[in-house]
Amino acid sequence: MARTVSLPMMPGGAAGGSGVGAGGRQLHEKLFPFRGPWHLPWIIERYFRAARSGFTFPKVLNASLALTEMQMGKVRLRSRPFLLRIEPTNVCNLQCPLCLCGTGEDPRKKGMMSIDDYTHIFEQTKRWAMITRLDGLGEPTIHPKIFELIRIAKSYRTSVVMHTNFNTPNCEHP
Repeated sequence: MARTVSLPMMPGGAAGGSGVGAGGRQLHEKLFPFRGPWHLPWIIERYFRAARSGFTFPKVLNASLALTEMQMGKVRLRSRPFLLRIEPTNVCNLQCPLCLCGTGEDPRKKGMMSIDDYTHIFEQTKRWAMITRLDGLGEPTIHPKIFELIRIAKSYRTSVVMHTNFNTPNCEHP
């Protein structure tokens, strides 16, 4: 049996499912006045279903507080980071014309994140982190220890999401 998932409508009229008219957008604006896709239904649909194995009451409470503070536009926050966006490398194997990394315009020195630095991030955030995104300007599967990075993130009970171009022919599981 096929499972249908309807994504919440994104601000500006882009919907995760079918097109919705002006009435739907107005209703959406009343229910979710925060601009940008970081509203609770989008977060739940995108990340939390995968992250539920690492849920603890303090982590969920912190994530709820963070989302509330974001929606309220708070400048001084009481919440801690619940989503870690980590760039394991800023090296890429493609030369996409609209990417700073692909065009060579990224001013940073090219390199790979060390396992020690990566683990240190998790040690600092282990009480709050629920989701780990491995992405950035580089291609994460180029990192020679990508599978170890994923194992480390999972050992801290975070969901792992990786954005990749899937053009790494020599990426083999150890």
